[in-house]
Order: sequence, then structure tokens, then C-alpha cells
Amino acid sequence: MFGNILQFGLLGFGKMGKIRHQTLKKMEHCSVQTVYEYN
Repeated sequence: MFGNILQFGLLGFGKMGKIRHQTLKKMEHCSVQTVYEYN
């Protein structure tokens, strides 16, 4: 039923964003993309 639905969200930044990124990156059905600005 929900096989082809695109879902996305923002992980945030800082310590909690890093924890969310590491957790979701381990999941098979998630694709985590990182966007940042280098100053």
C-alpha cells in the first residue's frame, strides 16, 4: 500500500542531528543525504 511513497525530513544539526544521521544511515530502507556549507 505504501510501497512507493517518497518521504523526507530534516535531521537537524549539532549533536542530535549527528545522532539521527548515524541511526538512519544504518537502516536499509533509508537514504541519508548530507548538505552543508563550507566556510
